[in-house]
Amino acid sequence: MTAAPTGTVPWPQGLTLTRWADELYLARPDWDVLPRMLDEKQWVQWADQVCQSTVLQSANTPRANNFKTWQDWATALIKSLGSQA
Repeated sequence: MTAAPTGTVPWPQGLTLTRWADELYLARPDWDVLPRMLDEKQWVQWADQVCQSTVLQSANTPRANNFKTWQDWATALIKSLGSQA
């Protein structure tokens, strides 16, 4: 799988969380310094840190604790950002 073009947030389907987080970092370097995904069991805390990025704080981003899986949260995040994603 190739990296998403810069500026395009990748869809999570078919990726591990760690791979998606790396792709997110590469795709959106303008989103401050995104935290590294080190422990996939801590995805909710990591997702909250992503949403607290200066660029995303003003966006209506979904709270990770409202989702059962990181894929569902990531999909909702991309949809909530619309043209910003």
